[in-house]
Amino acid sequence: MGRHCDRSSERQLWVCAVTGGVFQRVKAPPGDRSSRKHPEQAWGASDNRTYLRIYSDANGETHMQNIDITLLPQEVFKNNPPLRPSETLAASGCSFCRVPSGMRQVSWHTSRRKLVIWLTGEVEFETSDGDIRRGGAGSIVLAEDTTGKGHVSRHPPEGQLLVFVGLA
Repeated sequence: MGRHCDRSSERQLWVCAVTGGVFQRVKAPPGDRSSRKHPEQAWGASDNRTYLRIYSDANGETHMQNIDITLLPQEVFKNNPPLRPSETLAASGCSFCRVPSGMRQVSWHTSRRKLVIWLTGEVEFETSDGDIRRGGAGSIVLAEDTTGKGHVSRHPPEGQLLVFVGLA
């Protein structure tokens, strides 16, 4: 994606660079002493990847966390390099979704655990702990905040295309 974006807010002005397939931290939650940017990787030649998990804790606060995906070599085609699949996740269904143009900001809980894969556009998430992250096409989110305060998602004015994968 490689697109640079500027966004001003009443609370602050921040600048970010969006790269396809990763979520970049825009704002850390209060008291977070970790690096403001995490070492997420774009989908390249390495065998490890990350996805973003959005979840609620016992007090109803929502948080975001990077989760590593290990891709292990598996011979599938004779006389060819091995493919590198991850472990299989049990799914209950899959659907495509068009976020309409003009739908800019939504506050919500997910109705059930699901993976959301961005095919086009970029998205920004904000959780109740103050963490803000932005990702582009190719990014993957595990949405698990079925209870609690939920999260905010911000979408581009032109809309976007997503894939929802319901998890069993």
